Amino acid sequence: MVDFYTEGQFWSAFVRGDGSPYMGAKGGAVEPSASSSATKVEFSPGTNRITLEGAIVGHGFFDYSLRASEGQTMFVDLRVEGTNGNGKIYFNVLPPDSRGEAIYVGSREGNSATVHLSRSGEYVIRLYLMGNDRDTGKTVDCDLNVSIR
Repeated sequence: MVDFYTEGQFWSAFVRGDGSPYMGAKGGAVEPSASSSATKVEFSPGTNRITLEGAIVGHGFFDYSLRASEGQTMFVDLRVEGTNGNGKIYFNVLPPDSRGEAIYVGSREGNSATVHLSRSGEYVIRLYLMGNDRDTGKTVDCDLNVSIR
């Protein structure tokens, strides 16, 4: 089961259609991480890419964590699949041990990223809404394609 973590709690009921935020995956595994509020992403054996599907609602956000090594490159592409608002969804990439500071800020740099990783560890991809969609509790459905080489 895939859990969505926001506002200090997991929303696993959404996967069953109960109306809470959710995320899903194609091409790998996504499971809650015991060490933090981020959902851990692992690639399927023999692959280096995964597609994550889901929705973000209003002030909610969603964190994915994935392990990468110094010298690798992370590719991230975020696409809106549907919305009842303006579709203003973004992502940031946070380095290992970040306290919120990002090495890539999607609201400034766009929804496709090529990030050269300067150290090994757990990186976080944080999805969030901005503007009217965030403030009025709109829902934005999205696909997030991630690969590391």
